Amino acid sequence: MIDMMVNAVDGLPMNLYPLHVTDPHIHNNADFQYGLDAVNGAILELLGFKDITPDGVVMQICSDCHSSLTKDWLPRLALANHLYCGKLPDEFKDLTWIEKMVCAKFRNTAHITRIYQSSDPSQPKVFHGNTCAHDMNLVSTASVLPRTPTDINGMLSVVFIGPGKFKPKCLGPMFKICKQKVWVFLLWLKHNN
Repeated sequence: MIDMMVNAVDGLPMNLYPLHVTDPHIHNNADFQYGLDAVNGAILELLGFKDITPDGVVMQICSDCHSSLTKDWLPRLALANHLYCGKLPDEFKDLTWIEKMVCAKFRNTAHITRIYQSSDPSQPKVFHGNTCAHDMNLVSTASVLPRTPTDINGMLSVVFIGPGKFKPKCLGPMFKICKQKVWVFLLWLKHNN
């Protein structure tokens, strides 16, 4: 990651024009106002801003994006490269990634989660692990939403590793879906798309 200082007076050390909104379906440009003229209008992830002041902003940028932007190219993984899918209303901010997955019309990744149970007998409910997303060769388009559990099995694998027999109740709600939340979200998607 490269830290890039954008000064309010001097402007940008590179051109952010390739990151500006060009998608005709994005109507709310207020989402892309950051309080600094040099970056306003670009589709940027707020988590990439390390420090914002009236004098400027310190942004983190990966080396691939930095290289593309110095050549005035649109970075492959930039949100502006048709990867920005909008912001959800506040009532859907708590949707888990698995609930979003069952509501997704398209899928292009498979997720493998490996969860390790603590080997300490005094902490049997402590788990740690990671999830990897892998590109799939084919994009699956759903004809009916929400996706069925058999559809999810094809794009999600969970592997439990531990000293004893796994007890599902110890994992809590990590891979569970609230049917009511999914239903309300699908109705909202239908109404707004």
